Amino acid sequence: MRRTLLTALIYVLAACAFTWPLVLHLHSLFGAIDPTGDPALYLWTLGWDLHTISTHPTWLLTGRVFDAPVFFPAHHTLAYSDHLLLQAVALWPVYAISHDLVLCYNVLLIASLAASALAMHVLARALVGSERAAYVAGAIFGFAPYHFTHLTHIQLQALYFLPLSFFFLHRLFRSERGTDAVALGLVMGLQALSSIYYGLIGAIGIATGAAILVVSRAISHEPSAMTGESLRLEPGATSNPRLMLGGLTAGAIALLVALPWSLPYLRVEREAAAGRNLFEVAHGSAVLASYVQAPPTNMLYGRTGWLQPSPDARLPRKSGPEQALFPGFCAILLALFGVLTTVAQRRSVSGEQRATSHAYRATTVVAVYAGISLVGIVLSLGPDGLRPLYAFLYQSLFGMAAIRAAARFSVLTLCGIAVLAAVGMRELEIRWPRAKSVVAGCVLAVVGLESANGVIAYPSAPTLSTNAGRWLRQQQGAGAVVCVPMGFDTGNTRCMLQSLEHGRPVVNGYSSVRPAFYAALVDAMRRLPSPDSLLTLHDLGVEYIVSHGLLTPEPTVTGALIERARFDDQRIYQTVWSPAIESAVSAVTDPVPREPGPVPFAAGESATYRVRWTSGPMNLPAGEATISVAEPQGPEAFRFVMRAETASWVSSFFEADAQLETTATDRLLPLEHRENIVDGKRRIERRLEFDAVRHEVRMTTGGAAITLPLATEARDPLTALFYVRTLPFQAGAGFVVPLSDNGRRSRLDVTVDGLETIQLDGRARPAWKLEPRLSERVERQAPRGSQGAPGSISMLAWLSADTRRIPLVVEISAAFGSVRVELVNSRDRE
Repeated sequence: MRRTLLTALIYVLAACAFTWPLVLHLHSLFGAIDPTGDPALYLWTLGWDLHTISTHPTWLLTGRVFDAPVFFPAHHTLAYSDHLLLQAVALWPVYAISHDLVLCYNVLLIASLAASALAMHVLARALVGSERAAYVAGAIFGFAPYHFTHLTHIQLQALYFLPLSFFFLHRLFRSERGTDAVALGLVMGLQALSSIYYGLIGAIGIATGAAILVVSRAISHEPSAMTGESLRLEPGATSNPRLMLGGLTAGAIALLVALPWSLPYLRVEREAAAGRNLFEVAHGSAVLASYVQAPPTNMLYGRTGWLQPSPDARLPRKSGPEQALFPGFCAILLALFGVLTTVAQRRSVSGEQRATSHAYRATTVVAVYAGISLVGIVLSLGPDGLRPLYAFLYQSLFGMAAIRAAARFSVLTLCGIAVLAAVGMRELEIRWPRAKSVVAGCVLAVVGLESANGVIAYPSAPTLSTNAGRWLRQQQGAGAVVCVPMGFDTGNTRCMLQSLEHGRPVVNGYSSVRPAFYAALVDAMRRLPSPDSLLTLHDLGVEYIVSHGLLTPEPTVTGALIERARFDDQRIYQTVWSPAIESAVSAVTDPVPREPGPVPFAAGESATYRVRWTSGPMNLPAGEATISVAEPQGPEAFRFVMRAETASWVSSFFEADAQLETTATDRLLPLEHRENIVDGKRRIERRLEFDAVRHEVRMTTGGAAITLPLATEARDPLTALFYVRTLPFQAGAGFVVPLSDNGRRSRLDVTVDGLETIQLDGRARPAWKLEPRLSERVERQAPRGSQGAPGSISMLAWLSADTRRIPLVVEISAAFGSVRVELVNSRDRE
């Protein structure tokens, strides 16, 4: 115990050195590279967790802790990202004494590095029986450049359970005791609690290690890889009931520990269509060159640019925080040395010597961790590596759809390299027994030099107490708050952190997962204080607006918005409602679009289109879509149906199957819109109910519902398509179509360029050329990890120059590329 405590102290000191000078400024600096974005998100997450533990500890047991006060009025919002509850429980004594959230965050960073190193030290010491080799493995694993690549992701520092899982796996194979099975299950469950990513990655690593151990023992019945003790196992390890029972027990306990905290994520997957398809996963995948790429903080390779990607690099490198996976040349060479010398010595061991041979005992260690390293490399390449393997795991394993960055599977490789390096270090000790301390010191010095960061330029700690936050905390009630300007991404984190002070729910939020209605709210807040945006706040129950600038409402709605406080950087407004004010705001209407003309379609019409990618050198079929007019059912006059699915070759990495259906009045105004979309393992079921009289649209998805304002005679995209077909065309004419796209208020401006002759399947067709333009939309940022940038959608459409006005060709260009939609065949009305 004393030795372990001394080792822990050494690793804490090392963690302070590798994060220098953070330990000197635990209250004033922020242990991240960027004070916004993900670090601010997880600072808020940690703050919410600690506050909940301090004030409502029973919420951890009831699940109410997941109803965090962001993305109001959505539920289970803590499950939009990693919850950090386990880390918060461990840090609570520090928080209870200091009430300093930044201090807790920085302590968590330093402690996570030290704990990861210590856990690997324990594993390596048990496997190779050398304290010096264990220090080498601990240094490689605990302070690898990977950790500093992810200074923006505090949850990804929770690598301490991964080596402990392997530690108890080996103990279970050695002893077959129930206590080791229980310990293995607990550690795996805690790994899932500490990080969703590492829970799944660790489970795959354990399954790989167990499979190799079973095969190795079934083939050779060799002695244990741990401490050289002989296994109490007869031939036929794969059928040993005690071992099988231990494995099942470990799996059941891990599931029992992790499942209660996983249920909110299942609800979010249903309500917010969480999850990624294989196309999205590929953006966060590594390439082989990523393993020789260092983060910018690395003193030897990053700051010098030696192992940084360059625009002229001939190697197929990617860039970004997911790509710096370099474990160090010393670690790689030492691991290779351990593998090669172990294999060479094993071949020289006779059958009689195998039971006592160190080389023979080390063979299993090498086999297990070489296999784990290889699995980590293959899976880190994502769908761009062994696609059939990754696609199989994606389809069959629960949780794989949540993985955005497959590059993080590289932690298995890092773990394997650390253990193999310990084997190599042990071989050096055997070869130079008199100089083993000197050799170990030199190796540790090189490992430390390769991982060193020097002085890291940490940002100042975010401000957690503001004038606006204090003012809101002093007001009575619990009315919700919205901060404007409101966007999709990092700008919302200040509002989230401010909510920790005033304790009120906020409409703003930042995460890779958002509620289905969030985009519509962003659009509405962009027009604040317009009448429809104020009505949106009224329907949501939002009481206060925190603005960075002056809000000047229109004269008709002046009474609905009152300035309550003014500070140097922010103003606070309160919404005030009465029947008279609500009536005045509701009376404001939008311009009315022109009436639809003669209807050129009827029930039975159907048109099938092929969708082709035309970006770059590609001109390949991407899918097929069918748009039809179905028989009306009930009070509606029209029922429009659109079905689309990806081509078979595209489905291997981007599978989509969608059915959209809209019912409409005789004036082509939508009554109800339903969506059923399968996007990889992501399922989206959404219903929108339109009330043109009350100017409202109610969106329901995954059991959650929200009411949003509807512009006068706004149409959804499907009814808008058929509405445009009824309008009179002439060169230079223009039309305005108010749109409600999943609650997002926008406008389609259509210009008729004139008549043209187009070629379609080798046949000349006269057509009206239209140029539709979407406006009044707030664009999202490009997905993290993608190379594209957000931008407006550019469209061109050609409609047949006959009475049917059926779309013949549509060309779309956006951030995802360019596609061309071409008519294949059509069927007229019955």
